[in-house]
Amino acid sequence: MTYIINILVGGLDIMKKIYQKRFVSILLISFLILTFTFLPIDAQHSQKNELYKQTCQHSIGYIDVTVQEVWEMCSSTDNGITLPVDVRTTTEWLSSRIDTPFPEFTRQYVLSSLQTQTGMQNFLEEYNGKNVILYCKSGGRSSGAALLLVQNNFNGTIYNMIGGITAWIDAGLPTKYGNTQPDQPLTPTGSTICGIGLVQIFETTGIDPDDDVLRYGWDMNNDNNVDVWTGYTESGEANQISYIWSESGEYHISVLAEDIVGTQSDFSSSLTITVSHPPSNPSIDGPTEVKTGKEQSFTFISTDTDGDDIYYLIDWGDGNSTDWLGPYDEGIIFEESHIWTTEDSYILRAKAKDSNDLESEWATLQISVPKQANQDKNLLYELSNFIRLIILNMTYKI
Repeated sequence: MTYIINILVGGLDIMKKIYQKRFVSILLISFLILTFTFLPIDAQHSQKNELYKQTCQHSIGYIDVTVQEVWEMCSSTDNGITLPVDVRTTTEWLSSRIDTPFPEFTRQYVLSSLQTQTGMQNFLEEYNGKNVILYCKSGGRSSGAALLLVQNNFNGTIYNMIGGITAWIDAGLPTKYGNTQPDQPLTPTGSTICGIGLVQIFETTGIDPDDDVLRYGWDMNNDNNVDVWTGYTESGEANQISYIWSESGEYHISVLAEDIVGTQSDFSSSLTITVSHPPSNPSIDGPTEVKTGKEQSFTFISTDTDGDDIYYLIDWGDGNSTDWLGPYDEGIIFEESHIWTTEDSYILRAKAKDSNDLESEWATLQISVPKQANQDKNLLYELSNFIRLIILNMTYKI
């Protein structure tokens, strides 16, 4: 029995010595790891991370970035404009998407579209030359999309968000879920009398319950189809459109709002527009050189395709102008006089408007008022010629 106990005690001593040696080794290895991890590398971590990014971009054409880096890039425009692009399916996009502020708001372009020639061409036309951040659920599809862009010579900076939206949500970063229909936009505002061939400006405002950015589809002829789309603006911000009509008539224009997810509002109430021809630019007739202090007369004439009465506004170029004069029958000449009191060059301007308040462009006439000394010389010259003629006539009679 004593023999067995001695063997067990000896064995325990050997195990204790072995354990102690391993314990020391473990402590030594742990110390080296901690020293290597925290002392020299901590100061160089950001530099090595940046070098890694540059190496990745050089070798494969795009840069892998973390979700925290994406948020930093997209939460301020001080570092340039970077556009997040979701390459997941529409179902996934409708379900959830990363939420970044305007103008670096998230948009969608599904991977399957990038895999077609037409889809790739459309993407290049829209985003070429810009900085894009591609993301998907976990990073696989977005890296594939990044390689497709590289292979198609995308002319911009391509980022791939590591971990996708899964990592984004896990990091507690802003995320939107589902979608709500935008509110009906306000009735458009603008001139209700418009001229053919003239630029007209109309404005509306829409609200999105999810605070998504909105673009607006304008129906310019009351057929419940969008004729013109605008770019995206923030929810609640006024949105304008410029439009030119080529035919006269009565039009009823309305507008709908569409959020970035693609959900559309109902059309707004309509604004009734009357489109007709503006009067022609006036024709100005009169002297181009006048004397100071002497009243000079000028004639003006304008025509109107719709036969409307005409009013005229005259700017004499010397700080004086008329109110709207008229009405006059279209195509009828009318006369107006003015006196210039200072020798100089002037631009006489006139424009016409019809009874619908549609205005023409300005018509101009260059007016010169020479110095009085030159006019005196001319008068003296004419007087001397007159006296000479009288003397010659008297000499002839003698």
